[in-house]
Amino acid sequence: MRPEYSYRTRHVCQISGRMILLGLLLMVAAGCADRQRRNPLDPDAESPLDVLSPLGALAEDGRVRLQWDLTRLSDLEGLRIYRVGGPEGSEVIELPPSDSVYTDEDVTNGFIYRYSLSMLVKEEGEIFVGDAQLATPGPEISWLADRGSGLVWRLSADGRTGLFAQGRFPSIAAIAVDATSGDCWVSDRRFRSLHRIDSTGDLDRIGADLEAGGDLVIDGPGRRGWVVDRFGFEVYSFGLDAVDDTLHLTEIDATFQDEVELAEQNGSLWIADRQGERVLLYDASGARVFEWQGIEGLIKIDASAGSDRAWILANDGLTLMLLVPDHPPLEIFMPFVDAAVALDVGDVRGDVWVAGPADVVAYTNVGVPILHWDNTPDTRAVAIDERNEHVWIAASTRLWKVSLEAAYQTQLTGFTETVDVVVHSGN
Repeated sequence: MRPEYSYRTRHVCQISGRMILLGLLLMVAAGCADRQRRNPLDPDAESPLDVLSPLGALAEDGRVRLQWDLTRLSDLEGLRIYRVGGPEGSEVIELPPSDSVYTDEDVTNGFIYRYSLSMLVKEEGEIFVGDAQLATPGPEISWLADRGSGLVWRLSADGRTGLFAQGRFPSIAAIAVDATSGDCWVSDRRFRSLHRIDSTGDLDRIGADLEAGGDLVIDGPGRRGWVVDRFGFEVYSFGLDAVDDTLHLTEIDATFQDEVELAEQNGSLWIADRQGERVLLYDASGARVFEWQGIEGLIKIDASAGSDRAWILANDGLTLMLLVPDHPPLEIFMPFVDAAVALDVGDVRGDVWVAGPADVVAYTNVGVPILHWDNTPDTRAVAIDERNEHVWIAASTRLWKVSLEAAYQTQLTGFTETVDVVVHSGN
């Protein structure tokens, strides 16, 4: 039996057994004249990991899930949750002292809510506990791969906290999200299998005839995926609905001499072959329809579901190129001092976001610059969600979610070596 404490004899209640990852909301002044220059990200923000608060607010689709632990206090008469924000207005929620969770479903996606927790203590009255917590519900399902810890995190809709993590994977190669179900697929450099994590946290290991996992892409609407065998130098397709204990792999008709990078586009497959200095395009039937040759130093490729074009990082990240079938590559100027490390293309307008080690720049689908944020140190990955008008930017140890108008941002810290972040808009 665990000991009980009264509030009067123990005024400092230490909540142990879990680490709550919190987000930090920063209001950024809006304005169009300096949009090209201003940076909404604050790399020097204080990490919230050391803040002690028994209240956790987890933003989900159409609801906010609140959690706390005051069960060791024996002299409580009740609890109160105060909510401020959103079109619903302020509300006070009365709860019995034994409760430790509450789901607030009287919320509207996209609005910021502020929650405070208080205790009603015998002979002491009402006492507020810890700091107020912010939450912004939304439809997004986002995943982050942290190679240092070997964990794949399902993040809250607002990016302020982690809902759960699965692993541990010894050497994560790639993650991809199924845009139909929100499931996350994981490829690992040391596994001959793939793993699938559903949106509730269930993990399935699916065997495959691979020597080792490499890059991975998923076409949710087309119910198909592709994976690279990083030792066999082959690319395979597989059906998502035919999955049981073993993947049924079909080899793509091409020969490679090293690992390649993949991008999917409405059932079509783009392959960036670094060793062969070429980019290949296959249609939904698996036929090769176009090839660009003589492109050195290919490191990244991505394509938009809303167009017929793709974007690549070439010359080891020093060159950004737009590829359109039946046209030569179009080089786009990048304002980076150092080589770019990641890119992501939106599936609505087709804007492309490119991350350098200390900068993030965005272009329209034809290569016209939109904005440039500098002083974003140690950037590793970027994911654009054009349906919800947000961009997710991952550094090695932290993650930002920023509205495209830079009206607000959230920050989440505590990672060790971020590999990638992927987002399903939920719409």
